[in-house]
Amino acid sequence: MILTNEIAVPAAPDAVFALLNEVDRVASCMPGAALDGRDADDAWHGTVKVKVGPITAGYAGTVRFLESDADKRRLRLKASGADVHGSGDAEAA
Repeated sequence: MILTNEIAVPAAPDAVFALLNEVDRVASCMPGAALDGRDADDAWHGTVKVKVGPITAGYAGTVRFLESDADKRRLRLKASGADVHGSGDAEAA
């Protein structure tokens, strides 16, 4: 499944790019997300709880920066997680 979305942000592009590089600040903006820490190879560990209608899912996993290019304002991330109840997993790039 491919999801796409666009949002107009009333801020300078450089300020938005700088914010998106601060994982702890971004996570605090996501309802249900919590960071547990960071390991030696710069992978951030955390959890996220998602509710869609009557269904709730919780995932524990990692987010890692694959690319951060300030000149092009380009970020590439890889996120992966496993259902905390053991019934599935998810990945995003």
